Amino acid sequence: AALTVRRVGYAGVIDLRTDEAYYWTWSKESVLSFLDHPPGIAWLIRFGTAIFGDTNLGVRFGGIVAMLVTQLLLADIVRRVTHDVRAVVFAVLMPEAALYYGLLMAKVAPDTAMIPFAVAMLWALVRLHESDNPRWWLAAGLFAGLALLSKFTVIMLLPAVIAFVLVPDWRRRWLLSQYPWRAALIALLVFSPVLIWNMQHDWAAFRFQAVRAVATHPFSFRTVGEFLGMQFGLVGFVLLPVVLSGVSLTAWRGYRTREPVALLLSTAVLVPFCYFFWKSLTLRVGDTWPMFLWPAGFAATAINLTLLPREGWPERFVRSSFWWMRVALISGIAFVVAVFLYYVAAPWNLIGRTDPVGAEAGYQQVVARAEAQLQQTGANWI
Repeated sequence: AALTVRRVGYAGVIDLRTDEAYYWTWSKESVLSFLDHPPGIAWLIRFGTAIFGDTNLGVRFGGIVAMLVTQLLLADIVRRVTHDVRAVVFAVLMPEAALYYGLLMAKVAPDTAMIPFAVAMLWALVRLHESDNPRWWLAAGLFAGLALLSKFTVIMLLPAVIAFVLVPDWRRRWLLSQYPWRAALIALLVFSPVLIWNMQHDWAAFRFQAVRAVATHPFSFRTVGEFLGMQFGLVGFVLLPVVLSGVSLTAWRGYRTREPVALLLSTAVLVPFCYFFWKSLTLRVGDTWPMFLWPAGFAATAINLTLLPREGWPERFVRSSFWWMRVALISGIAFVVAVFLYYVAAPWNLIGRTDPVGAEAGYQQVVARAEAQLQQTGANWI
């Protein structure tokens, strides 16, 4: 609760960045979709401003809610798999210890709108495995469609769903069942506003995003270093290795025993992560692009910690795993709080041009000069 209050304070105090203000202008439009992204972020902003008006908090309020929803879903996934309170606590606190979520979920971005729906899709599939009720496929399809309605990159979770269906022994049952196909149809129907808009605009959004996906550039150590450094900084200098090791053990367990939930969660992390690492060899990966994959990693890591003693791993290894998790949570939350105080209270920019917020300081003065030129020349727009 205290950490949520801190995020609310950040959302209300820090001025909108230029890209956040750009997405706010989307919320004032009545269109089916946009060139850059689907309309989910515009709807999320409109939800917040309908409550708090056109204020910093109003624009960012949807991200505060999205973070809480994501944490509740992660907690329920881990609870249903492990029935262990300690694992649930780990699942709730890991996002708080990662700068990506502990602070930057209050930042307006299409990923903020997409993440709770992507996690909800995984949650519905976990419920499917737990209850063996095929109707959970329909809920998974609905959440998948809503995630697609927020950002296209959620398509990278499709390999995880395919592994969930095809690797376990139930593959024949689901391939012959109507429910997975109904789920795909529901996702397509929910996504249809984006398809309609693109049909009307010469498939502009898909062509625009395809340029990024197929662009070729020479190999660069700089872009690889930026990607890895960004993940250490935004996930956590200790938490990132803890999560990657937990996901790797979950993948080993899932593909060895064909356990559906382990397959789902581990593949949802490893496939997108490997893709972004491959792209980083030649291309700068955006800071928010991998943001959607780590919540599945948090759930997998919390579940893995609980399973280690049950599977008879050496006691020393088990104790060490729990110790590193505690270090990751304590150091990560301390780092997130320090970054919050830096942006809210510190009067200086310590990291220069690489500071994503400090780099845009002075933008208000630029706007004032531009408006003065408008009035001087009598122009209506720039």
